Amino acid sequence: MITPTQFNRYKNLINKVDESFNKDTLVWRRASAATIPEFFEDNLNDTYTDINLDVLVGYNYFRTWPVTKDTLEGANDEQNMVIHINRDYLTKLGYTTPQGYFNFKPEDDIFIHRGIKYRSFGDTFHSQAGDEPLFIQLVLKRDIVPTGTDRYGQ
Repeated sequence: MITPTQFNRYKNLINKVDESFNKDTLVWRRASAATIPEFFEDNLNDTYTDINLDVLVGYNYFRTWPVTKDTLEGANDEQNMVIHINRDYLTKLGYTTPQGYFNFKPEDDIFIHRGIKYRSFGDTFHSQAGDEPLFIQLVLKRDIVPTGTDRYGQ
């Protein structure tokens, strides 16, 4: 059995190593309040605040979660990568809820990694340390690329 003292040591190590390992930059385009256009045009005037987050990226190079949807247009890769964000790091930045969860809007927020836009496809706590999880995991999928657009030149 692992004692509470050993778990505390583990938590301290994980949070300290985060300063060295989790250094890939994810741009979180945090959605602000949308405003309705004066003449009710189709597009709301969304505004975003860009926030750089240090994260650990798990690329799906082994297809560990095969989620490809077959559609009339062809097969769509519904999940592309997973992001691990240290919960203590998010809390220090002020981006967690009172319950300690990542305070983001999955339906509105956009994430950009190496110039490619993504949307959240799922999120959960992970890396349990006895009494609390140490990381937030985001599963990201590529944002829909307009027809005729080079997906890497978005």
